[in-house]
Amino acid sequence: MAQKFVRLFGMHQIQLTACAVSRKLPKFTNTANYNTKPNREWLKNPQSENAWVKIYYNSPWLYSNDYKTQISTFPMPFLGTDHNDYWGELQVRLKQSLYQVRLGRNQSFDTQVKAWIKETSLIQPKRDLISHTYTALRVYHQDHLPMVPKDWHFESLYIAVAGKDSYRVDVKWEKEEITITSTLLDTTSFEIPEFLKG
Repeated sequence: MAQKFVRLFGMHQIQLTACAVSRKLPKFTNTANYNTKPNREWLKNPQSENAWVKIYYNSPWLYSNDYKTQISTFPMPFLGTDHNDYWGELQVRLKQSLYQVRLGRNQSFDTQVKAWIKETSLIQPKRDLISHTYTALRVYHQDHLPMVPKDWHFESLYIAVAGKDSYRVDVKWEKEEITITSTLLDTTSFEIPEFLKG
């Protein structure tokens, strides 16, 4: 079975992956490298507004620039028409461990007020399996960004491991590749949201 997740700096309790999400079942030139996962709504009725298919690349490439930086790449062509029918996700899977793991961002875009809002609380992962929790954050292809906001970007995700280290996770989807860059931070770094410190 292909491994779609990579460990954050080798830690088995924090795993990352990226995928594309499509309103339709896309056609790849080399299907052996990809795994599709339709949701329940798609299996019932592919025409439903809540129906989608997630596309994962098998065995992503992982390398590091140095001991502070980890880079994971996922070959992923854009096969939609715009950001409404084809987008991406950063997925974070947390396993139970002796250390408390907390997730947060400095700001996020609120679609109701159409503005960037400062975050003041932790991201609450959803329960995936008995021993796992799960968080997904949306990513757009650089050539197919939403019109609103005009300054849309992937807002960095911060991961704090209580009593240990803190990390910044950034994602870009350019040309035919999604790249996750994870950086080890000084635990006192000013960029880490205050509610994650301590």
